[in-house]
Amino acid sequence: MTDWSTMAAFIIGFISSTLAGFFVPWWGHKIQSARNYIYFRVFPSTIDLSGEWKADFQEPENDGTLLESSEAVTLTQKGSTLKGGGTTGGKYTRKFKFSGEIIQNVFRGTYERVGEKRGVLIGTGVFELAVSADRQTMVGKCIWLDKYTSQIECSDYKWSRAIR
Repeated sequence: MTDWSTMAAFIIGFISSTLAGFFVPWWGHKIQSARNYIYFRVFPSTIDLSGEWKADFQEPENDGTLLESSEAVTLTQKGSTLKGGGTTGGKYTRKFKFSGEIIQNVFRGTYERVGEKRGVLIGTGVFELAVSADRQTMVGKCIWLDKYTSQIECSDYKWSRAIR
């Protein structure tokens, strides 16, 4: 092999592996989303979590006491993917956006406070909720970085369908 053919083989390999590394995960996610979308269209009674929910949790105050908090959440669902928004009531009013997906009978996802600067961890967290058989409640945990203690905090997290 000449120096030119070696360099050309290296460049072609580099470009093709870079493109494959970019497109393979992207297409895998698109295929999974399409499969879930079709599945939920064919079997609509599977798990439909779209609609109005009330989320209850506890959060620590400055003095260490636990404050019972609740949030009104609206979810929209496409296949197994869920997105939505919520507003806490009570002592502190804050707005959050949610995103996540259903895996078997578990809704797992993330939330972040609306209006925070990009890259700020305060007001962001993760959650995992087991969906009840009747699809009226979800129970699990949420985890976040607490702004008062600078510690990772955890709380029981219970969602109930809002009564209309």
